[in-house]
Amino acid sequence: MNVHVTGHRLGFASRAVLRRVQQIAPDAARIITRQVGPLPHTTITVTTKAGLIELAQRADYAMVPEVPAADRRRWRREYKANGQYAAGHTLLEPRGVLALIAPAAGLAEADVVTLHELVHAAQMNRPGTRARLTAYNRHFFGIEPMPKAEVDAINRLIEDHETEAHGLEAQLLAALNGGIR
Repeated sequence: MNVHVTGHRLGFASRAVLRRVQQIAPDAARIITRQVGPLPHTTITVTTKAGLIELAQRADYAMVPEVPAADRRRWRREYKANGQYAAGHTLLEPRGVLALIAPAAGLAEADVVTLHELVHAAQMNRPGTRARLTAYNRHFFGIEPMPKAEVDAINRLIEDHETEAHGLEAQLLAALNGGIR
């Protein structure tokens, strides 16, 4: 389990969140591995809403480099709309997974958002999931079409992952708080 924590475009107030995520990351990774499954190489980046949008685009385009520049400009609006209210987002990247943490509530939200996104990282490490999500991204950006049935199946998988992550939050937070003071 290789988890690295970094910061991107952080202001003064956000540095406390970065320190907290750095503090809990090793224990959180152990808890997630024990209760959800092994983590791939995972980079946790604490950032702002603008940083989350920027880094999500970079990660997606690193996985699907064939997206033309003109299309990337067109997609920017959708990234902004989706990222505007997100406290976290986990994406595939070429060497593993990128978990972006941008909690609007600061420290009050940092633990649960970190745990939630690490659940997604473990989910993406399950057999076949990485390949399915990569194919889905290629379909999403218009590079390689997929049959509608497969698109629907991957959408259900994403919804199931989200339901699982939300369902585990309280249990994981209790486990984390039992180990960290």
